[in-house]
Amino acid sequence: MAEIFSQDGQLDSGMIVRRVLFLLLLLGLSVYHLFFHFNGLTTARGIDQAQVAREIAEHKTFNTKFLRPLSIYQVNKHRVDAELDGLVSPTNFTDVYHAPLNPLLNSVALRMFRGQWEYSPESGSSVYFLDRVIVGVSILLFLLAIFISYLLISRIFDTKIAGIVSLIVLLSATMWDYAQSGLPQMLMLFLFSFGLYFLFKAIETQQEETPPFVWIALAAGFFGLLALTHWLTMWLFFGLLLFSAFYFRPKGVMSIMLFSIFAVIVAAWGYRNLQVCGDPLGSGRYMLLTGLAEGDAAAIFRNYDAEQQGFNTEGLFSKLMVNSIIQLEDLYKHLGAVVVAPLFFLSLLHPFKRPEIAHFRWCILSMWLFAVLGMTIYGLPTFATDARNLDANQLHILFSPIMAAYGLAFLTVVWNRIGFETNHPVVTQGHLVIVAVISAIPLILPMPKNLKHGIRAQKMERAVWPPYYPPHLAALNSWTTEQEVILSDIPWAVAWYANRTSVWLPRDQDQYRALDDYVEGMGRRFAGIFLSPVSVDGHMVTEISRGTYADWREVIMNGEAMDMDRRLLPEDFPFQDVYPLNERAYFYSDRQRWLDGS
Repeated sequence: MAEIFSQDGQLDSGMIVRRVLFLLLLLGLSVYHLFFHFNGLTTARGIDQAQVAREIAEHKTFNTKFLRPLSIYQVNKHRVDAELDGLVSPTNFTDVYHAPLNPLLNSVALRMFRGQWEYSPESGSSVYFLDRVIVGVSILLFLLAIFISYLLISRIFDTKIAGIVSLIVLLSATMWDYAQSGLPQMLMLFLFSFGLYFLFKAIETQQEETPPFVWIALAAGFFGLLALTHWLTMWLFFGLLLFSAFYFRPKGVMSIMLFSIFAVIVAAWGYRNLQVCGDPLGSGRYMLLTGLAEGDAAAIFRNYDAEQQGFNTEGLFSKLMVNSIIQLEDLYKHLGAVVVAPLFFLSLLHPFKRPEIAHFRWCILSMWLFAVLGMTIYGLPTFATDARNLDANQLHILFSPIMAAYGLAFLTVVWNRIGFETNHPVVTQGHLVIVAVISAIPLILPMPKNLKHGIRAQKMERAVWPPYYPPHLAALNSWTTEQEVILSDIPWAVAWYANRTSVWLPRDQDQYRALDDYVEGMGRRFAGIFLSPVSVDGHMVTEISRGTYADWREVIMNGEAMDMDRRLLPEDFPFQDVYPLNERAYFYSDRQRWLDGS
């Protein structure tokens, strides 16, 4: 409160007005993105983590209803090799893919809305209520991350730079896109902001010639939690370890302390994965193949045989170079399109007077370089189902606020050295206005169109993309039972909106038959195949034949060719009846009883 009062004890009305306006803007943007410009979760992994969170809320176990063929193979092979009793049931399958923290946090929120778990067409909205719950949590974390960043930047520079950075981050369209995606980036940003705060405190303490044990321990704890949110963030920690080894004293002691606390936190979940599937990273270790080998996450995780996942080193160097170049080309966008964030790299050339400010930027650079290396190795794949090219492996966004702070500080120094002939505030502070306006343009310009589209979505008017239309997907819940399994090209959406166990379409129909034997052997059965625009949108036979689902061409084209009286399905295919849910989604089954009352 001290900042609200001036030196003479009188209320600073200008500061109050600014803060009230910022609060109104914050609330307005939150309502806009939660209710008006929101048609549902936008990314496959975000939806997947949401359904895992609901499983935790319902059963208090880290189960999943989205089954990757590779994970099924991995878990069951481990049980056979370890001579454990029986295979895992497909309707009671333990997740070994995701880091646990984001689903665990979301499960707490979902538990408070137990009565809203099933989609209700009577609601009059095409948006699933729990989508709003997930996004509401994400928005709250985003706003808290801005607050923590404000405290950090105020400590590094001053409240003016902290306030402007908070404003331009709040106005970043990319940040809000991630908040609406269901991805863990906002939780990661929150934890990373805390970690940075304690790191800067440690550097300040080090400058006072005092060992910063407490601050290092707190930083290590938050980086451990960050790793439990997304395994790829371990690369940031490696960069921190390198910096600490050279900077903090006693030499090596702080690095050992950092690593020990971090390892204890991460090892707990690694041990759990080791017990479940025989690998500390679970199925996540196969993501390495996405960046360097296959380059297609769908092809890797749809393969029902981990022994066939070969690591192809041919062209390895060129793949690394391409992954790096793609990141650098889109760096501005990856940093949230915050205009001053890339100026951080120019600030490395500026001699800051306070040594802790100068030293902290090298810590940031070290973590960012290791993050780039991790993203280069694992890749930043763009899935057809992910809107606006959002990706869970995108770590640049975490550095946006702190890099923007350094970039804005550098720009302020340059602006003040221009030597304007007037001291009018509009001129002396002009660079702050320019930065805020440019950063806000991508968010503000589409608002009228987004408002109109968002209002239509609330009135049950279907969205074209992504193909997650809750009224149609929720119908699969009433058509099937909890003991039945659905094959699909969007199993994450079937698991979330239909609340039914769904297996990703395997690589080919031979693998489907092997999966069918497994499902039947566990006393369950495949109820049918749900196909969405993800695969059905291939308009040419040749296009589908070369794509991800090439081995399912006959099944996919059957739906597209119904009006042409063409039957492309194999004679022995078990699901011959085609039930169109809309003009671009089909459910194949042999269950005539599901048509009763439709």
